[in-house]
Amino acid sequence: MNNLQECPLDRRGRRKLRLGFAGILALGSLIAGGHWMSFLEAAKAKAKSVASPMRVLTAAELKKTDLGQTPASDWAEPPVLKSENGKLETTLKVAYAKNFLDVGTERKWLWLRSYNGMLTGPTLRVKPGDTLKVHLVNDLPGPEQEMVMKEGECAQPTHGFNVTNLHTHGLHISPKEPGDNVLVKVGPGHDYPYKFEILPAGNPGPEKARQYPGTFWYHAHNHGSTAMQLASGMSGALIVEGDIDEVPEIKAARERLFLFQQLAYNDKGEVEEFKEIEDEWSTGQRHTIINGRVKPRFKMRPGEVERWRFIDSGIFEDLPVTIRPAQEGGAFKMYRIAIDGITPPKSEEVASVELGPGYRVDLLVKAPAQKGTYYLYKQPSLYSLSGKKKSPGVNNEQILAEIEVEGEDCVAGSTPSCATQIPVALPAPTDMLPDIPKPKMTREIKFKVVNADLQLFSINNTCYDHNKPIAEPTVGDVEEWTVSNLTEIAHPFHIHVNAFQIVDAQGNPQEWHDTIMVPPFGKVKFRTRFERFDGEFVLHCHILTHEDSGMMQLVRVKPKAP
Repeated sequence: MNNLQECPLDRRGRRKLRLGFAGILALGSLIAGGHWMSFLEAAKAKAKSVASPMRVLTAAELKKTDLGQTPASDWAEPPVLKSENGKLETTLKVAYAKNFLDVGTERKWLWLRSYNGMLTGPTLRVKPGDTLKVHLVNDLPGPEQEMVMKEGECAQPTHGFNVTNLHTHGLHISPKEPGDNVLVKVGPGHDYPYKFEILPAGNPGPEKARQYPGTFWYHAHNHGSTAMQLASGMSGALIVEGDIDEVPEIKAARERLFLFQQLAYNDKGEVEEFKEIEDEWSTGQRHTIINGRVKPRFKMRPGEVERWRFIDSGIFEDLPVTIRPAQEGGAFKMYRIAIDGITPPKSEEVASVELGPGYRVDLLVKAPAQKGTYYLYKQPSLYSLSGKKKSPGVNNEQILAEIEVEGEDCVAGSTPSCATQIPVALPAPTDMLPDIPKPKMTREIKFKVVNADLQLFSINNTCYDHNKPIAEPTVGDVEEWTVSNLTEIAHPFHIHVNAFQIVDAQGNPQEWHDTIMVPPFGKVKFRTRFERFDGEFVLHCHILTHEDSGMMQLVRVKPKAP
């Protein structure tokens, strides 16, 4: 993965540049003259150690690792709803619900906003060309007045947390009603009939843009209530099936979903104040959970290959993830087969997976021949993305899941059958996402802090204003953007509707993303096409407390002249 990002070092930057995210592999070492190693050079250096066995997680390390001594819970995944005959119709009911988290022998009861009464939303599986209809019903208490930010005013939300809507993160889809319009507001006691038209994979028509298969997700996205509702678990997986699922080695593998969540709640199991979201994570010893479970446990056979879909639906914590054994003699192998739902031309062996909020990574994971216990392990983080660097409980190492390798060896022809092979070539959507040559139009996007004490943030010196677009391109335009981070904490940049292609320091096109981490005092440069769809949508920081505190802007795409 070759994200070449300018990141000048200064007195503060030298202390803060050890980053761990997909797409920002490592800065590497400082070299003579005070220059920094490029991300490409760092990636090449890191690749040499990819095949090295994972270091054993010792008993002493396990004892001081978060959840290291906690008994595992049972593995579980959200219910799956699949399209039939070209359509999927479902209802998402938003309401308070009583759920629990089992942390070892302790059961914590929660009273949080939810989809259909669960700690996660159901998994929605569709195909290109399908119509997805979601009847969103808001049964939260009301009436409640939404908090509307005044023009030019930066402020944290104080009310309006029960107003909601729905966003399909990563899809190339219309931003107009009744589609993916995040300007729609569904208040308590109201409902909205969403209709998402998934572009077909066949003839794309006059525009090349169409929906590629992959791992996506959906979540609440009303400005001012997004962080509160995601911190309650209002998110779910959205899978678009396609060519990659028919690759024989992938089709044979068992599929496993990891929806990473960061729930916020106080001692009563509730959260009702914006400030509580970060405070509870800073002081309350909260943990990243998977599919609504704390440290779930599952089994694999020796030599078995599974397909794992990682979705980081967390609100602000970074997740540098690897697999570590509890005993000598065995190591898992991981092969990345998609980033942000986009398939590369070939699988890539990796030693770790680095996630930021909004990221998705698909893996093929091969269990070792050595039986025993292994841990999906969150490595040390340099800082919390929330801005509370080195806060207790936020940046600690954590056991995310426990994997027991047991049973008969998984080999070709074994009964029951199991997958054992890793494909090399993959069906990359290069016809849907062709390389973008250097365009004439350029644009600057700058992340800034308005007030560090109050945690207020801006883009291009202004907080979000739904009446003032930051960009007004026309359908068909191609632009090159430079996103600069003028703060001392990292920010994940996300834009709706159109994915973008990273370019390196020499201007060469690299991989595609829809969400990318911008390091402290660093820059990311990419190119994008505003294809097919006109209308209004947003770009923002995917640290959701930052988004709700002003770090979001409107994009208005004008229709092409007849």
